[in-house]
Formats: sequence, C-alpha cells, structure tokens
Amino acid sequence: MKKAIIVVSVLVIAAMALWGCATPPAEPSVPATPAVNLPDVIKIGAIHPMTGGASPAGQQMTAGAKLAVDQINASGGIKNMGGAKLELIVGDYQSVSDIAGTEAERVITQEDVVVLMGSYANTVPVTVQAQKYKCPMVCSVVGSHLDKTYDYVFRDFNMMEYDDQEIWGAVKFFGDQTGVYPKTIAMLHNDGEWGLTCRSIATETIAREGWEIVYDEIYPWFTQTDFSSNLAEIEAAKPDLMAISMCLPEHTYWSKQVMEAGLNFPCGMWSWGCACEDPVFYESVPQAAVDYMFVQEDCDVWVTQRPYYDYLNDPVEAELGVPISAYGLCGYGVTWVVKDALERCQYHRDINMFRSNLRDALTMTDITEEKCDDMITLPDGTTFCPALVRGIASVQFEQGASPNAKFWQNVYSHGQISQNIDGVRIPMYPRVVHPADEPDFVWPIPDWDER
Repeated sequence: MKKAIIVVSVLVIAAMALWGCATPPAEPSVPATPAVNLPDVIKIGAIHPMTGGASPAGQQMTAGAKLAVDQINASGGIKNMGGAKLELIVGDYQSVSDIAGTEAERVITQEDVVVLMGSYANTVPVTVQAQKYKCPMVCSVVGSHLDKTYDYVFRDFNMMEYDDQEIWGAVKFFGDQTGVYPKTIAMLHNDGEWGLTCRSIATETIAREGWEIVYDEIYPWFTQTDFSSNLAEIEAAKPDLMAISMCLPEHTYWSKQVMEAGLNFPCGMWSWGCACEDPVFYESVPQAAVDYMFVQEDCDVWVTQRPYYDYLNDPVEAELGVPISAYGLCGYGVTWVVKDALERCQYHRDINMFRSNLRDALTMTDITEEKCDDMITLPDGTTFCPALVRGIASVQFEQGASPNAKFWQNVYSHGQISQNIDGVRIPMYPRVVHPADEPDFVWPIPDWDER
C-alpha cells in the first residue's frame, strides 16, 4: 500500500510575511552548543492519519505542527544549534493501525528524525517503534493506554484516567447539587484503541459507583452510518445516562438519528470528545441535535476568545478550509515543547546520541507562563506561551503518573466538561472554569417537547 510522505520546508521570508507583525520569541538564555559540525536542518517526525476515516484530526494536527515549525524557523530556528531550521517529516498511516507502526519505523530509520510526534487514533504501534529504536516520542494526542515500560515516550496529553475522572466527577457534582443521580447507564463506544480504552476504564468506575450498565456495545469505527438498531435497543433499556465515544462522520449520523428518534436521557448524553471538539461537527448537525450535550474537552473550550486565536487560526484555516480545532492546537503546542527541549539539548552528529540527549532534555521540561522562553508578542501587545495554547498551565513530565509507569506524563495536563446551551459550549466542570456571567448547567435534561 502506498505510503504518503509529506515534507514541510518553508522559507523564512514567506513565513515572516504570513505572520505579519507578531514579535518572535525572545532568544532563550541557554548555553550554546559548540559551533562544530552543527546541523543546518533538524528533522522532526509526525505520524498522523492524513487519509482515511481519521484524516480530519490528522490533517489538523499536521497543520498545527507545520504552523509551529514555520514560526520557529522564521524566528531564527534552534538558536542553541546555530540557528538550525526544523524540517517536519509526516508519515501518513492512512487510519490503519498496522500502517502506523511501519510508517513510524520508516520515518525513524530512513528519514533519521530525532523525535516523533502524534499520533491520535493508533498510538500504540508508533510507541512500540519509538521505544524499539530509542527515538523520543512526544504524544500530542493519544487515546489509549501506553506500555508502562516505555521510557522514551512522553505524553503531553490527558491520560484516559484523567478524562474518566473529569466525566464522572462532573456527573456526581451535578447529582450532589440537584439530588438527581443516574441509576442506569448505556454505553456505545467505537472499536478503536480510544473507544475500547474509554469503555474499559468507564466500566470500572461505573461498577465502583454502584450504577448499572443496561446497554454496552461497540461499533465499527469510521464505517457505521446507521444506528437505528442500536437506538431501538437503547430505547428499550431506558438508561438515565448515555455515554459515547465517536468521531466524524459517525457522530453526525448518530446525533441526527437520536434527535429523529426523540430519545432523551435525563442525566444527559456524554461524549468523550473527538468529533464534538471540532467546529466542523457543529456545522454539520442541527443545533437541536446537540442541545444540552456534555463533552469532555481536551482543550480550552473558549480558545476563540483568546487574543492569539486569529494568529493561530488564520493560517490553518487558509490551508485546510476549516477553523483550527483542538487537534490543531495539540499539534501546535507539542511542537513548541519539542523546540524547548532542543534548545536545552546537546547536539551530536550520531543520530542515536542526539536522540538520547533530546530524551534527557525532555525529562527536564518545565514550561509555565512565567518560565516560558518562547513568549510571542502579538501586535496588540498581548503575549502568550505557544506550548500552553491547549489551556494548560504547565508542561512538566513525570514518571510514575500511574503505578509502576516508566513513560513520562505531563501531570499538569487536564481537560474540562462543557455543556451545549443555545449553541454555545460553556465550560461547566471543574467549577473553576465556569464563567460566572454565563448560564449554569442544566440538569436533569428536559424532554424534547419541553426544549
């Protein structure tokens, strides 16, 4: 099967023209690598689904990474290495798990990248190759359990356990506030790494809380278009709460069919994200189909109101024809995390030594707004740290974030729960993210004829 290879190389002049008057990041005060045999180009890899069912997310992640590379190169490249420019090598795994592993191996062994990023839906095969060749892997989006022995793997993204805690923590909070708790729960998850992981963790939590699962099915990811038989069984089960993991396009079909069937879940429909973190999803379904839906969001729900939104969105939307999504933000932010580590890394012309040095630098990552060496100043004078655009406060990797784990987790990564009210996704939980001047959560959910 033909594998797509995307090589991104952008001229400094073109990049400077594209981003206008934004002030590039200040030069970090780090010891410079001796100017002996310094590289002109440093290759960084990304394994994304550029084609196939998962391609909307893969294209966003790539566009975000490309944007970051362009900005880094336009502002002087990797200054610790004599201004070496970054070159983004993208391997397309075509939304197929087996191809994800072979693409990762090819990009590592044939392209000589110093680091991998990615990889969304099929992370496990990529991390296997990263660990095998001792090439650092910085996960920008990952929806699966990672092998605990993989000490070359860095996760700048929620662990699935974090997502689970946020979802069921919100359910219990809303119940505490209203006295209305779910007793019965239905689950419909996709059969990919992400969906099966959501299902396994949720099953344990639901059992621990003493709730009853009255419907529990998986469906074929990216191929199912008709959910009528599922809906008939769910209607018969009469669950209080519906939990789903769906991406585009199946979430579109599902939402329309739920509305047409008039199914109502008193304690809401809860999504683990994916499609409903993408602006394109909301353009493809009637507003009524997503009223009162709860979503576990992995990025800042209100990024469109941040001063830097246009600066990030305009080039991505110009390239893809759609606004930047949570996946674009993840691809963008993690590239700056890699850049930060490269500025603290000793270059070595032996690629294996270079990778080892970069791995060690990543373990020492400590990025906050106050300690960000790459602050960008916008034309209006506001500044932002590009590694933190997901809405997180810090990037610090720790081993042991889960018992006996050797992989490195950003323990400051988090998401938030939103509820769609009158066409607006409003942050609701944790309560610190809820804006005081916005409507509060609606619970229980009104029947269709009362909306």
